[in-house]
Amino acid sequence: MSCVVETLRSVSGRVIILGDLHGCLENAKNLLRELHFSNEQVRTVPGLLYSPGEAVSNGQEDMCVFVGDLINKGPDSYGCIRFLRDIGARGVLGNHDIKMLRLREKIAHDEKLKKKEKESTLLPLAVDCPPDLMEFLSSVPHVLDIPQHDVVVVHAGLDPTLSLEDQEVEAVTRMRNLVKKKKYFKAAKVDEEIPEPLSTSETYVAVERNKIGKPWAKTYSKLVSRLGESPSTSSEGNSRPSESPTASEEEGEDVEEEEGNSAVCLEFYRGKTVVFGHDAKRRLQVTPFAIGLDSGCVYGGQLTGITFPGRQLTSVPGWSADHISNV
Repeated sequence: MSCVVETLRSVSGRVIILGDLHGCLENAKNLLRELHFSNEQVRTVPGLLYSPGEAVSNGQEDMCVFVGDLINKGPDSYGCIRFLRDIGARGVLGNHDIKMLRLREKIAHDEKLKKKEKESTLLPLAVDCPPDLMEFLSSVPHVLDIPQHDVVVVHAGLDPTLSLEDQEVEAVTRMRNLVKKKKYFKAAKVDEEIPEPLSTSETYVAVERNKIGKPWAKTYSKLVSRLGESPSTSSEGNSRPSESPTASEEEGEDVEEEEGNSAVCLEFYRGKTVVFGHDAKRRLQVTPFAIGLDSGCVYGGQLTGITFPGRQLTSVPGWSADHISNV
């Protein structure tokens, strides 16, 4: 299934992109308050973000963007959807959001649920979700292109040898690694536990599990760098996130030369930074052209956002989730 791609037209204020929320509404509000987020919706609805009477110094028309996985695991899934809708936010669907939408569709058509679906924490969310929130979630695309800042937003990742429209939904919402196609199918002949292919191009196979391949963000950034252009700073100078090593960068530090030499990165991606979430195990990922914001908010880590123009990273404490043990 190919992706639904939406283009975010010119925004007069800042674009603030939030990492995976998973129902952590108050953390989202804390981060936006930290950044003095403001737009017409916030200014005209008392208590939406700021306490009644609290001064909002920023009179700009800021835009909040989310990387998906608004729901599940955390304390207020519906609250997250409602709040983001009410402040005029746009973003992309995550794998949890898509699963809930699919469950709701199956229930509506009286389709038989699989055992795993019946036991899922997403089932009660799908059953009880108010229609207006389902309508909003159903309007959210899989990919958000923000040409004003040379930014593309996806939940999990993308294959830089494919156009945005040719990306597969399962890949952009679930992938973590890219594997050379020949290497993948050679390994598949001898390893029955190799991760399933989420998408396959002439060059790469996208997979979710980290058993094979390299972090897609590292591969993407290296390929785009070879097109010969620095990350866009949207006329705000040379400010950009620190490129200090993260766990994921160390894991994929030596991207195989064969990957870069044989892969053809599409010209569309020249200078494009991809902002994504999904990969909480690797926490914050920073490369020149790909920035992973999932810093484990729902697991007691942090909620991280990035602001354009300026490429400024900001984090606030995450939700206390000691009862959750598995990412």
